[in-house]
Amino acid sequence: MSAVWQMFHILSRAQVFGITLVPAVVIALAAALASISADGPSWYRFLGPSRQFDPFIKFGLVFVSVLPVFLGYYHLSRLGAFLGLAISLNRSHSLSQARLEVQDSVSPFFRC
Repeated sequence: MSAVWQMFHILSRAQVFGITLVPAVVIALAAALASISADGPSWYRFLGPSRQFDPFIKFGLVFVSVLPVFLGYYHLSRLGAFLGLAISLNRSHSLSQARLEVQDSVSPFFRC
């Protein structure tokens, strides 16, 4: 039994952060790539706000929202995942509201 515990080591904070970054980046990248328009320049570009920054905004929104769930799960197991999910939902809502505010105030400068 002691041989098992000798092989087990606790990761440092940097290693934990690095391990949780990988799945968060993968999920955020998938969401960002899915938000790219298939028809190239958007038809709604002339009718509404510019959508050229949507993949970058979506990547940031998903990444910042998913990272607390993975960090919480690693540190506190299921309870940490639920707490991370609550933090994630709160952060996602506030970031999407901020995105709408910024996009409405900045979009007239980026029209082509």
